[in-house]
Amino acid sequence: MASRTSWPVFSLFLSYVCPFWEKQWSASNMNETYNNFTRFLSLLAAQCTRTFPLKLARPAIPPELRSKLSYSRALSFKAKRTGDMKLKIKSAKVRNDVRRELRLFQQNQLAKQLSDRNKSVDSARMFWSKTKKHFRKQTAVLRGFNLSSGQIESDATAMVQLAADYYEKLFEEPSITRPHPYTDSPLVLSLENNSPIPDVTYADVLKVVKTRKKKRSCDIHGISSYILNQLPDNYWHFMVKLYNHSFSTYQMPDKFKDVRIILLAKKDAICPPEQTRPISLIDSFLKIHERLYLNRFMTILENKGLIPESQSGFLPGRRL
Repeated sequence: MASRTSWPVFSLFLSYVCPFWEKQWSASNMNETYNNFTRFLSLLAAQCTRTFPLKLARPAIPPELRSKLSYSRALSFKAKRTGDMKLKIKSAKVRNDVRRELRLFQQNQLAKQLSDRNKSVDSARMFWSKTKKHFRKQTAVLRGFNLSSGQIESDATAMVQLAADYYEKLFEEPSITRPHPYTDSPLVLSLENNSPIPDVTYADVLKVVKTRKKKRSCDIHGISSYILNQLPDNYWHFMVKLYNHSFSTYQMPDKFKDVRIILLAKKDAICPPEQTRPISLIDSFLKIHERLYLNRFMTILENKGLIPESQSGFLPGRRL
């Protein structure tokens, strides 16, 4: 099965309901409104998605070529049954001619599939269904955990619990002996604590959105960077309010804290939890929030003269 999303319908419907969301963002609590808005986007994308079966059958041989193959096969059986030498020579000649035509037909089909491999046609799907088995997977699919008792745990719920226990213990807060030279040392610089984070403008948000990669990997709420690029531009006025509210109150929506974690096996498909690598897919709107914050954080550091002119190991313009 495959799926196709009608993004023009998605964008048009969002434009139609924009006045409703404008009232919601102006009147309601931002945390609750953001929760409802993200849920609405994921459900709307699901409603605009259509699933259909893939046609993975091999391309059919033309009828005239099939009749020649049948004639060549029948002629070969007759020559073998009668033992006629002239018939054997004729059968071999017909068989070679048919094989040559079949080889030429297959070459033409391959050239056609290569030219259409990046188009949304049946020949492209047949091409990729045949060639995908020749691609080597970089990461093994995680199928189970090796336990200390020697058994293999393949139940999904138990695997999630084992991985959660391992990474909670791995990232727990370390015990620090007081006084510590790093954590308890006096501040060298006296910085002003009342420096506010500069406000976000509509142009700043659009610039960050347009420069991000249009990835289709979804976060835990079913929203991806590709979906963000399908939003009408006037919806980002609502996000400007949310980001400025977050920067001024030092608070963020509760859904920003929900993260989708994917475990990848480093080598083998069945391994202990310590041989896995976690990949975190944070909230898509939070990615925009982080980039805006980093840009403003860099501005504050530059204004206070805390960043040196050059940093070893960094390319120009790629510091921090």
